[in-house]
Parts: sequence; structure tokens; C-alpha cells
Amino acid sequence: MIWIMSYSAKVIDRLENLTKKRITFLGVGPMSIRVVEETLKIANSYNKPIALIPSRRQVDSKSLGGGYVCNWTTEKFSQDVRDINKLNNLLLSRDHSGPWQGTRGPENLEISLSEAMNEAKESLTVDIQAGFDLIHIDPSQAYKRGASNEEVDNLALELIEHCYLTSKKNNREFIYELGTDEQDYHPEPIYYLEDKIRKIKKKLTESKLPLPYFYVVQTGTKVMETRNVGSFNQPISVKGQLSPAMYLPNLIEMLRENGLRLKEHNSDYLNQKSLEWHRRFGIHASNVAPEFGVTETKAILSFMKKYRFHTEYQFLVDYFYNAGKWKKWKLENSTLNHEELAIISGHYHFSEKEVQEKIEKVTTEARKKNLDFDGIVRESISNAIKKYTNSYGYGV
Repeated sequence: MIWIMSYSAKVIDRLENLTKKRITFLGVGPMSIRVVEETLKIANSYNKPIALIPSRRQVDSKSLGGGYVCNWTTEKFSQDVRDINKLNNLLLSRDHSGPWQGTRGPENLEISLSEAMNEAKESLTVDIQAGFDLIHIDPSQAYKRGASNEEVDNLALELIEHCYLTSKKNNREFIYELGTDEQDYHPEPIYYLEDKIRKIKKKLTESKLPLPYFYVVQTGTKVMETRNVGSFNQPISVKGQLSPAMYLPNLIEMLRENGLRLKEHNSDYLNQKSLEWHRRFGIHASNVAPEFGVTETKAILSFMKKYRFHTEYQFLVDYFYNAGKWKKWKLENSTLNHEELAIISGHYHFSEKEVQEKIEKVTTEARKKNLDFDGIVRESISNAIKKYTNSYGYGV
């Protein structure tokens, strides 16, 4: 049985309406204020829900230092969205909440499991108090600290129980999605998933806790650089792996039999055919994030190059490159140059004073030349989001 309460029932009704029309529910990473505002325009144009899916690194509670996107805390982010979300077509959806999912990741050996779990609970408490509609419980970072499958499942159970009790205490209602596996290049075998689901369902039932609405499954999507390098996006079947056409229908049916819906992460940069497969197969929901930040960065730098703002262009390329945030996205045998690596990671720095000063200067100078810098950047972002909404059936 799925846990449904009054407000959550309204959210579920909207999600179920998408499912009936075979529309894949889109989650958009709020990489900047422009991305948030363009997402709102598109959601309102369809009068259908789109989720904003901040990770804890992007947006976190004030007590935990906030995040790198717009210097937003969870409290400020939720209020700002609420102020513009008059038609309620933007849903707030926490992405990847769990131990070591914030700014202090698993590589920080000084952060114990106990402390990491306390931070996760603190963050989740504020999410619920702030009125988030959907929360992703994801303790998978614990694998990097040597945790077993059973230990990771128990961490998930502890976080779900915390959310349930917090929601009761604060009279807040939400639905949640569960994901306890690290992202991979290939789908997981169905028998492996079914065994995991059976075990976690048993634990949830014994603890009298609700089942997740979505279950996060590895479908063979993985983002590196500006490519989706997973098996889902390959033009021919990968040796040793079932093609999506054979794998996904059986997977979705198995989830349905267990009262669950498929949530796909890392859908960035999928080709057009792969995007169209989402409706054909009936994938219920799909998250896209870094692609929209890269799109905005590329549009900003392209404008500066085209209209000869050479000083500002070179400053930003060097600034983004020297900060080194691109390292987590770089393939081992990468051929990307200095500028291309800078583009991958520019969105991490949009809120920093030095970057804002350069962008504001270009905006002002461009206006004097009757050039709409902001409008051109926004159009690029909007087109990138519409690639997904068009393919996922939002126009139906």
C-alpha cells in the first residue's frame, strides 16, 4: 500500500494523470535562477507538473551552510519558488538525500557515519518543514565507506522512519523515492533488483512504514563530460547486456507488480531516439541536471566570444577551468580542451561575486548595442528543457 495523505494525494493524482497518458515526468536540476524561471514558464505553458530536483550540494539547509546554486538555503529556495509558483506546476523534489550527500562527501574521512546520518536527518527535517513534495532517500555513498547491501538498506530504513515521524510532527505530507545503488554504465539484472526490492519491502512492512512511490533504477544512463556514456544511449546493443527494448518492459512490469514506479536518473545528453523510448517503454520519471548548467555556460561564453567581449570571456574560461570542478566529469582518456573543460563546470560558479560582476558588465554593455544577452541565454536554456518535455509527451 502506498502512503497517501491529503496534499500528497493531490500530487499523486497529477503524477498518475501523466502516467495514464504515458508522459514521462521530468525532473530539472535548478542549476541557476534562469533555469528555474524557464522551467516554470514551460510547466505553465503545458499546465503539467515538472519537478525541481536540487541535490544537497546545490541547495541545503541554512544550518548546514546552504548550497552553491544562487547561495540558496532550503528555506530560501522553497520560499522563492513558492512566490512565483502561482499555478503549482513546479514540484519541489529533493534529490540524493542521505549520508555524505552534502558538501562533506565520503572522501572526507573525518566525518563518521553517525555524523553524516545526523546531517542527513537535519537536512531532511528542513526539507519536510519547507514543504518539499518528493524526497529521494539515497544512502548509496555509504558503499564508498565499505558498507554492505544490508547496511545500506538499514540506513535507508532509518532515514525513511525519520521522515515519517518528522512529517507527522510538522503536519507535512510528501511522497518519497528510494535509491540505494550507485549510478552505473549498465542496467542491473532484474533478478538482482527484485531480490533487493523484496528485502526492503519486507523491512518497511515490518516497521509499518510506507512504500516509496518511485524506485530509482539503473537503466544504463551515466553522465561524463557532455555525453551520456551509459548503455541506454548506445546505437547498438552492448555485449553482455540486454537492449532496452528487451529489458525495460520486463523491469517496469516487475516494479508494477511490487506497487512501484520507475525513476531514472542521469538522463542528460541522451539522443533523440533514446528520449522517445521513454514514452514507448512507459518510463515514469526522468531526472536531468548538469546538461542545463552546461547549456547556460556555453550560451554565456558563446555570446561573449561572438560579440567580442574578449576580456570577460577569457576571465570566465580561466576562472572556471582553474577552479577544477570539471575533474569529477572528465573521462580518463579525455580530448577536451581548456575551454571545453571550463564549460562543463561553469554552473558551479554562477553565484560567485567575480563571475556575477563580469556577467552584469556584459549585460549592460550588450544592452547599449541593442543586444539581449539575457534573452539569448534564456532561449538556449528553454530549448534544452523543451527537448525533454517534447520527447516525454508534455504536449499531449
